Amino acid sequence: MRHFLMAMLLAICLPALAEEGAPKAALPNADDPVIEQRLVKLAEDLRCLVCQNESLAGSHAALAEDLRREIRTLMKAGKSDREVVDYLTERYGDFVLYRPPFKPVTWLLWLGPVLFL
Repeated sequence: MRHFLMAMLLAICLPALAEEGAPKAALPNADDPVIEQRLVKLAEDLRCLVCQNESLAGSHAALAEDLRREIRTLMKAGKSDREVVDYLTERYGDFVLYRPPFKPVTWLLWLGPVLFL
């Protein structure tokens, strides 16, 4: 019985140990180091649409990988960081931004905490 419990414990723990060696970064390297640096900086300021509380840079979700690939393509096409952000907000709304702009739609978001004090 004791050997059975040890074998079960080992079987449960092995997958967790195997993931320790997995890479922590979700961003694969781009061909161009300048584009890679821009991508990392920009992706840290964007929200993963699946994980919501995780940046696009740190997310392992399939949609985040697709968005990073799209950003990389736009950057290779010569788009500026502002143009990339404008493209993403036009497509996904202000939710993709970690710091939404101060406009009438977001006034409650920005001023709400002060009003509740």
